[in-house]
Amino acid sequence: MKLFGRIVIWSFAIVIALGLLVWALSPVVSRPIIGNILKDKGLVLHEDSSIRLNPFRSRLTISNLSWLQKDNTVFELDTLAVDYSLWKAVFAKVHINEIFIEGVYAHVKQSDNVLSVLGIMLNEEAKQDDAITDEANTTNTSDTSEIAIDVALVKATFKDIHLEYEAELQNHNIGINLFEINDVAFDGTHFSLNSSANITFSSSISDADINFNFATSLVLKGSLGDVIHAELGDLTTEFSNLSYKDKDYQATLGLFEVNVPEASASIGDDIQVSSLVSVEMSSLSAQHTGGITLAKISALQLPQLIVNNTNNVVSAKWDSFVIDESQFLVDSDNQQMASFKALSFNQFSGEFDLNKGVSDLSLDTVALDQLIANITVDQSGSIAAIDAISATEPDNDNQAEAEAEAEAENNTDEKVKDSVFFNVNTIALTSPAKIHFEDQSISPLFDKNIEISTLSIDNINNKDNNESAEFLLSLKDEDYFSYQIDGSAQPFGEKLNLILNSNIKELAVHEVSPYLHTALGFGVEAGQLDSEASITVADNALDGTLKLNLRGATFTSNKAKEEDELDMVGQAAIPLNVALGMLKDNDGNINLTIPVNGDVDDPSFGVQYIIGLVVKKAVMNQTKKHLINTFVPYGQILSIAYSAGTYALKVRFEDLVYEPKQTALNESQLTFVDQFVALMEKKPDIQVNVCPIASTSELDETIGKETITKDQKQRLVEIAKERGDEFKRQVTEQGVDSARILLCSPEIDFSQKSLPRISLSV
Repeated sequence: MKLFGRIVIWSFAIVIALGLLVWALSPVVSRPIIGNILKDKGLVLHEDSSIRLNPFRSRLTISNLSWLQKDNTVFELDTLAVDYSLWKAVFAKVHINEIFIEGVYAHVKQSDNVLSVLGIMLNEEAKQDDAITDEANTTNTSDTSEIAIDVALVKATFKDIHLEYEAELQNHNIGINLFEINDVAFDGTHFSLNSSANITFSSSISDADINFNFATSLVLKGSLGDVIHAELGDLTTEFSNLSYKDKDYQATLGLFEVNVPEASASIGDDIQVSSLVSVEMSSLSAQHTGGITLAKISALQLPQLIVNNTNNVVSAKWDSFVIDESQFLVDSDNQQMASFKALSFNQFSGEFDLNKGVSDLSLDTVALDQLIANITVDQSGSIAAIDAISATEPDNDNQAEAEAEAEAENNTDEKVKDSVFFNVNTIALTSPAKIHFEDQSISPLFDKNIEISTLSIDNINNKDNNESAEFLLSLKDEDYFSYQIDGSAQPFGEKLNLILNSNIKELAVHEVSPYLHTALGFGVEAGQLDSEASITVADNALDGTLKLNLRGATFTSNKAKEEDELDMVGQAAIPLNVALGMLKDNDGNINLTIPVNGDVDDPSFGVQYIIGLVVKKAVMNQTKKHLINTFVPYGQILSIAYSAGTYALKVRFEDLVYEPKQTALNESQLTFVDQFVALMEKKPDIQVNVCPIASTSELDETIGKETITKDQKQRLVEIAKERGDEFKRQVTEQGVDSARILLCSPEIDFSQKSLPRISLSV
């Protein structure tokens, strides 16, 4: 017994002595070993580096480990601590209680197709390893039996990790604040782990800087075998404080979060994947350095996305996907070109057959709420906000277009396009849309507020080319104009098939006169248009009628005012506005029913043909026939009658005179309005032209027609227009039908004794 006790004591003492020796000598022994390894790589171990093994606590500790390459630090490690279970290794078990790593700097450099990681040239090492592997495969053909090893890691923590990637044209800096892995287990068949990370990312690519924070956590478990199975739970991935900036654009993102409460995958002869996903984003903003904000999106929400994959057939569906409170093209004065409160895509389902390249998509509704748009066309004819962006962009359109055409030609016979089938039940506005349009390229400028009360498109379906989509649009301005169009069409058919009905009411034609000069060859100083159209297109063949009712119209040519007398209609020396006036009935209206037909494949066919050329030809032809049949024998009397025709009217009104710069009616003028309303009630069949006229006396300075500036002219036109609008509002509020009050284009009287006024005529 005494001998046995001594053996035990001496054995224990030897173990203690060996442990103390390992603990004491491990820093001394490890330094030359590691130093020699690094020396072969052209690296130098820092003198403060320390590696210590404590067999009593089963702990490996590394502190202040770093090495240099050409006096530049390429790797640093402040602290590494590994707590392990040495005795379980006897039973083929690798059990690590904890790994703790803090304060790491790692440098990666790539140049001339050579990759250097921590100062080690990996490309060269890979070639040597391949040679060794080939030799080993040649000389050793014996089978090795598999050894089952259980691996367990209770906890691994990585803190303050900094990675630097350097390339010829780019530099990335990635910071990992905290990265944790918990409860890792693998027994040769089954595996599981918990993980979380918190990463700060920053990089510079050429002239672009990118920064963001990334955080994630997950639970993963599964098994290996003939079928690999994995289950993912409680995955939360979050991008925050993202920023991007280059010389032309910059963008910021407050938060982008993806949650996967559950997911599973099985990989064997077949692949099966199922997952639940939710996505949320907030505070996205993208700006152009020219001062324009391209987009501001307050939030994006996808509460639940269900994804499944079976045999390379992927299915996906969601109930709702909503983009909230967004603005687009916002200038420095906070004026946006477009904004909406919400855009939602509801009841989506899709199936993607990856083997056949076929996709089948279905969407129930696309709903747009509280759309507001402000479109300004500047004096050059460009949309102001878009022009501000394109002015700073390089002109590479021609080169890009040529490259795209060349690529398209090269790929013409290389592949067959994938098939994408889709149907959308409804696209609609859920509330009226407000549109403000201002065109500064014409004079006087066109400034109009439009409300789209109804917009819907139903049954968009490319699965059946014979399927018809139905559409409805209804809009009005802030005054009396309204427009509605509805019908159905087959948008995906080989030929166009269409049914269309439209209705225009109380269009003040003088407001769009500058556009008519270009489209029709003449303008309209005054008049109000009602129109009904019924059009049918059957296999590209157009058939329909266009009914026009133009009331109180006064026409002008597109030449100067003093040249109007030389306008010709046919061979009769009749001014254009007089010739068109011959179509008026006893009430001063022009009523036309115009047949519309043609072929949509004819290059001369278009909207201008229907509304422009057909109207113009019909008006000219009917005028010419009327003149030949009625007035040609009396040409001299006609000219005399025309000379007096501008004032030989059935009813003549006195002018309503205003004080300079006055627009609202005063008490004495209201008496005029009362008498006017009484007359209109007594004569229910008449309609009156209301022509507002401004005077140069309304300017602070004396000025003539030759010296007036464009801004002064615009100021007078706006004053006159406001008078006409206010007068019409007053009389219509007292019961006069708005359709009987026909507003003229505002005018300026340059004569010295002219007075601001409204001229009334029938």
